[in-house]
Amino acid sequence: MRAILIMSALLISCSSLKMQRIKELHYSKDFSVSVQNISSLLSEFRQHQVFTMIYEKKKISVASVLQFKNDSLNLLAYTPMGLSMFEAEFKNGKLSYKAPRFLPNKFRPDSVLFDIILIYSDYVGLKSSVSNDVRVEQEKNKRFIYVKNKKIIIIEYLPTATNTKQINFDNLQKNYKFYLQVKKEGFDE
Repeated sequence: MRAILIMSALLISCSSLKMQRIKELHYSKDFSVSVQNISSLLSEFRQHQVFTMIYEKKKISVASVLQFKNDSLNLLAYTPMGLSMFEAEFKNGKLSYKAPRFLPNKFRPDSVLFDIILIYSDYVGLKSSVSNDVRVEQEKNKRFIYVKNKKIIIIEYLPTATNTKQINFDNLQKNYKFYLQVKKEGFDE
């Protein structure tokens, strides 16, 4: 028990909280999404997931809780022991995130939160919220995002053998991938 308390204190001291006010999510100089009214893009949900990311040739796999409720989008990733790995929140036009220093140098939880908005946004709302040089296309189980006619993001929505969902996200521009395997959905009352 004492070891867990010491590790928790170390994780908290090795992480930093960053906060900024934003009106648009900027993926690159040519790609932004307006988030003036995030409720027009997302419906309320909560999911318990296994989050696996491949970034800088490193694989990170953690449990996570993703929730959108009362105009607040929250992502919390934690170890099997329940220790926070990283967290991010977008609420009232303010983005805040925290990540321990042991994650890859350029890893930013706020970028993952932006990607999640692309995954879960209503297709029609997303199309009308992107900047001019961006095109969003959707097929049966896939969503593609193009900037200046170059495909930069591929999102696949896949059912699994256990009737859970898996979402594969591939950012071709920033060269990283992640997979979300939804384990449980809904709000616990």
